[in-house]
Amino acid sequence: LFSNGTGLLVEWIWRGRAKLPAADYLIVVLIVVVVGMAGFLQGVAIGILAGVILFVVNYSRLNVVKHVLSGATYHSNVERPAHLMRRLSELGDAIHVLTLHGYLFFGTANRLVQQLRERMNDTARPRLRYVLLDFRQVHGLDSSAAASFMKLRRDAVDRDLRIVVTSVHADVSRQDRKST
Repeated sequence: LFSNGTGLLVEWIWRGRAKLPAADYLIVVLIVVVVGMAGFLQGVAIGILAGVILFVVNYSRLNVVKHVLSGATYHSNVERPAHLMRRLSELGDAIHVLTLHGYLFFGTANRLVQQLRERMNDTARPRLRYVLLDFRQVHGLDSSAAASFMKLRRDAVDRDLRIVVTSVHADVSRQDRKST
């Protein structure tokens, strides 16, 4: 039993530092320390908690914005009368189009809202008048993401900015309605 335990410790602690990313290795060391000081169940609980926190932090770093486009460079394939095409050309960079993908939760939605606020406050570019959010590739969102979008809507009203949401899947729309 002692030999097996020592072998596992050598594998996890000594050899693991070269095989694992630094954050994962620190979690393994944390688990071993907690198991040694407090017990097995406490070590497992701390390991699960640390793993969840690491996952949330890493996932929130992912960018849910697949494409950033403007009305000056991106046009729909719908044929419009000449006067509407002229109007869209005049607006150009005042139209901001974001194609989103993945799952939206607090971390990713908060990052998206920050990106939009940066564009809203960018005085080097024309004042933003329209934001189009394409949800075609969004698989879901949680209540904290919906709350972030509610804050964005309030900011938009204050700035006379229109937010247009497109291609929202029915299940994502239900999630948004439940959380707002």
